[in-house]
Amino acid sequence: MRAGLLLVLVLTLSACANPRPTGDTSAPAGSAPQAPSAPKRLVAAIQGSPNGVYNPPNLTNRPRGIDELTILVHAGLSIFDVSGGLHPQLAEAVPSIENGLWRLLPDGGMETTWKIRDGSVWHDGAPFTADDLVFAVQVASDPDLPAFKDAAFNSISGAEAPDPHTIVIRWKEPFIRADQLFSDRIAIPLPKHILESQYAQTDKANFINLPYWSNDFVGLGPYKVKDFDPGVRVVVQANDRYVLGKPKIDEIELQTIADNNAIVAGLLSGSVQVVLGRALSVDQAVTLRDGWSEGKILLPLVSLMSMDPQLLNPTPAVVNDLSFRRAVLMSLDRKEMADAIEYGLLPPADGVLALETPLEQATRGGIVKYPYDPRQAAQMIEALGFTKGGDGFYRDGGGQQLRLELRATQGDINPKTMFAAADFLQRNGIGVDSTVIPLQLATNNEYRATFPAFSVNGQPLSDRQIERFNSANARTAENRYTGDNRARYMNAEMDDLVGRYLTTIPLQPRMEAATGILRNITTNLPILPLFYDSYPGVQVSRLANAEAAASGGRATWNAYQWDLT
Repeated sequence: MRAGLLLVLVLTLSACANPRPTGDTSAPAGSAPQAPSAPKRLVAAIQGSPNGVYNPPNLTNRPRGIDELTILVHAGLSIFDVSGGLHPQLAEAVPSIENGLWRLLPDGGMETTWKIRDGSVWHDGAPFTADDLVFAVQVASDPDLPAFKDAAFNSISGAEAPDPHTIVIRWKEPFIRADQLFSDRIAIPLPKHILESQYAQTDKANFINLPYWSNDFVGLGPYKVKDFDPGVRVVVQANDRYVLGKPKIDEIELQTIADNNAIVAGLLSGSVQVVLGRALSVDQAVTLRDGWSEGKILLPLVSLMSMDPQLLNPTPAVVNDLSFRRAVLMSLDRKEMADAIEYGLLPPADGVLALETPLEQATRGGIVKYPYDPRQAAQMIEALGFTKGGDGFYRDGGGQQLRLELRATQGDINPKTMFAAADFLQRNGIGVDSTVIPLQLATNNEYRATFPAFSVNGQPLSDRQIERFNSANARTAENRYTGDNRARYMNAEMDDLVGRYLTTIPLQPRMEAATGILRNITTNLPILPLFYDSYPGVQVSRLANAEAAASGGRATWNAYQWDLT
C-alpha cells in the first residue's frame, strides 16, 4: 500500500529543552518529606511490526513506526526537526561554511569537522568518541553491506579522529548533504566497543540480524530499550545520562496494532495516547477530529498526489507531446479533487515541494502554473489533429479514439485520485481505462515501470524530490527498472541542473540551480502535480511539546521534552 494512501499519526517536539534545576533542591528543614511522584508513562501505537529498533536506510519493507522508534533510542551528531531542519544533537554544532566547520578546498574537495558534546555516553556507560564515528564510516561504506550505503560515500576520501571528541571527513568533491553525515540518515553512529569484533567475524549477510539491533541494542538516545517483543510491543525507559537532559516521561510503550480501527478504538478508550508512523486514513482522522474531545488532529504536508506520464515509448504516442500533457493537466480541476478527497483540508499543487519550506520559498519563482481551463485544453488537443465524434470523445485522423490507461496501486487515496482524474478527462473527451494494480504485480518492477500512459502516485515530500528527474534515476532495464524517475524522463538540461545543484555548496548559486530544476519540471511536465496529502498527527491534548512532522521531518526528534500534563 502506497505511502500516500494512508494518513498517519506522527509526533514531534518543540524546540528547546527546559534547563535542569540548579542549586539546592532539598526540602526546607522541618518540613514533611514529599511523596515521590508517580512515574509518567505514555502508550503509543505503531502499525508496523519491527524486527529491530533500527533499519538501515536502504533496507526494503520498512515497518511503520521504525523511524520514530529509532530516534527514541538512538542519537546522531545532528537530528532533523518536524519540518526537516537540521539541528545539532550529540555534536556541538552542525558544520557550515559560516561557522568554519565546512571548508571548501583549493583542489575542489571539501573538509567537514564535528565536535562531540562533553558527557556523551552510550547506554552502557562507555564514552562516545570519534573512533565510533570512524567505525560507522567503515561499516556504511562497506560494499558488502549495501543496506547502509549512501551516495555520500562516493565522495568521501577519508575520515580521521585527531582527538576523542573530533572527527574530520575529507571529501573528493562537493556534496551538498555533507552536514547530514552521522545523522540517522547517513552513517548513524555505531558502538565500536560492541560491534567491531562482530563486524569482523560475522557473515556480512547476517550483520543486520545480530541481537544488537533488537534486544541487545545499546544506543545514545534519550531512551533505552527495556523490553523488546517483536510483533507485540517495545518498551523504552528514560536515559538519565542523555546528554541533552533526562526525558520528562519515564517510560514509553510502543504497541504493535496492525488494525487501524483498533488504533482508533484505543485512542477513544484512552488506552493509547498517541500513534507513531503511518496508520490512519483521512476518514478516520476526520472522525476523530469531530468526536474526540480529549485529543487533537494536526495536518502537516507529507506527500504529493500526482500523475506521472510515460515518456519512454508511451501508448498512445501523443503522451510524449508536451502540449498534450499540458492539456491533460488543464483538464483537471485539482482544487475540486483536493476538496472532495481531502475534505477541503489540503491545497492543490502547482510544484513538487512542500509549501513554505526554505527550498520551496527560494525556488517558487521557477514554477510554471497551469490553471484549470477545459476550453483551452480542448483547443490544444484539437490543434494536435484530434476531433470530437458524435459520442463526445476525441478521435485521430484514422478514426481511432483517443484513449489513455491510468494505473494506481490498491488502497484508498490512489484509486480515489485516479477515478477523479478519469472523470475530468472523460468530461473533456478523452477516453480512460482505469486500472487498479493487482497485489501480485505491485512489486513487479518491470510492470510498474512500463505503464502505457499515466501512473497515479503519492510522492513523499522532501528536498530530494527535485533531484529524482535526472536520467540516472530513470526506471530502465539497465537500472533493473528501479529508481525514482517514474516518468523515465531523460533530458540533458535536467541532468546538468541536478548535477550543479548536488555539487554547489554556496547557497545562492545552489538555489539558482534548484530554481532551474523547478522551471524545467513545470515546463516539461515529467510529473503532473495534483494536490497535497497528509499523515495527520493525532495525540491526546495533555501530551505537551509535541506536534506532527511533515515529510522529511522526524516525529520524535525532541522526545526528551515530551510531557504528560
